[in-house]
Amino acid sequence: MFNHQARWDKELPFQKGDDYSTPIAVTCVMEKGKITPKSFLWKNTNFEIMKTNFSWKDCRGKKELLFFSVQTPCGHYQIVLCPDSSTWYLIKLLGP
Repeated sequence: MFNHQARWDKELPFQKGDDYSTPIAVTCVMEKGKITPKSFLWKNTNFEIMKTNFSWKDCRGKKELLFFSVQTPCGHYQIVLCPDSSTWYLIKLLGP
């Protein structure tokens, strides 16, 4: 069984140039304790989110992060919310 607490990279800090270095603006719905992203703005382009494929929580050091794998008409993206600062980041393009 996978031991989530044993990840070798859990204590590494975020760095400029890391996957988490692209801040984005996200429109989301918060309802009954659940966050649902609806669109995000990146490079002056608005991407409407058609579907959230997966969502999960993880920690980077002592910070809890909320990850979302989302589908837009332009492709699949992974975005993350840092609840401490209420900041969203684009992690990566997963595919068309």
